[in-house]
Amino acid sequence: MGEKKFKFTIPAKKSSAFSWRLKVPDVSYQLVYRVKAISEKFSDGEEGLLPILSRRIFIRESIPLWISGKGNKTFNFDKLIQSSQSSTLQNEKLVLQMTSNPAWYAIQAIPYLQKIFPECTDYVFERLYANSLGEKIVQANPKIEKIFKQWRGTQALKSNLQKSQDLKGVSLEETPWVNDAESEEKAK
Repeated sequence: MGEKKFKFTIPAKKSSAFSWRLKVPDVSYQLVYRVKAISEKFSDGEEGLLPILSRRIFIRESIPLWISGKGNKTFNFDKLIQSSQSSTLQNEKLVLQMTSNPAWYAIQAIPYLQKIFPECTDYVFERLYANSLGEKIVQANPKIEKIFKQWRGTQALKSNLQKSQDLKGVSLEETPWVNDAESEEKAK
């Protein structure tokens, strides 16, 4: 956004408060601010983050791109191309995520559906659906059951947070995400 300079005077051994208006862009990320007070002999400063609450509505669109077997396949992103003609739509980022076996995402979601909730028809149906889905996936992919048996008692069932090499120097017990990591390990 640039640097702005303001002149102000503070008498020795005193403090004073100052304020000024900011023009904040319509973004969805935090802005870094730096305030410096500089004199002929001394300087002081502060830096911090300014959280921004956007007035825009974020819409995420996912498009599955099915590729099976060898060969080439072409995909057209017509909506994305047409979005450049909109006066109000603003694209923030484009993410391409690929998985060789999307059934793993369904398998990883099953434990959430089986959590113990109050007994009502919705939750009973969710558990029934989760069990039926899991059974169907294992029947369609018999190798999955063999993989689960191989994983028992190995590092494969650890959560990604627990396996991260970057966190080896940090005690996981001191982080707020340890409960999430433990429940992820149980789910696997």
